[in-house]
Amino acid sequence: MRTRGWVTIAILLITLAVPGCSHRLVAGDGQSTVKVYQSEDVYNAAVHIQRAMGIHQKTEGAEKFVGFLNALAEQESKDIESETRVKIVSRDAVGASVELLEGPDKGYKGFVPLGNLR
Repeated sequence: MRTRGWVTIAILLITLAVPGCSHRLVAGDGQSTVKVYQSEDVYNAAVHIQRAMGIHQKTEGAEKFVGFLNALAEQESKDIESETRVKIVSRDAVGASVELLEGPDKGYKGFVPLGNLR
C-alpha cells in the first residue's frame, strides 16, 4: 500500500513537470540574438539571397539589388534574445515554427532553423 502512494506521487510530479518543458532559442557563436523569421518561406528566401551574394560576380548594380533583397528579408524577421523560451508549433527537417513564450515579443509566431533551438 505504501508503494502505491509513492507511485501516485511520482506520476503526479511527472504530469505537472511535462507541461513546463519548453525549448529555448540558441544564438550562434559570438551572437546574442537569434533571427526568428515570419515563415519558412521567408527563411528560405533569405538563405537563397545570402548564397546568391556569395556566388554571383560583385558588380555595383547586382550588389545593390541583392543588398535591397537582403534588407527586405531582414525586415521580415525579428532579432530575439538567446535563451528565450519558445513553444514548438510544428517541425520539419529544416526548422520549426515556434511561438515566443516570454520577452517583449511574447506571443510572436515565426520560423527558426533547427540549429537555433535547444
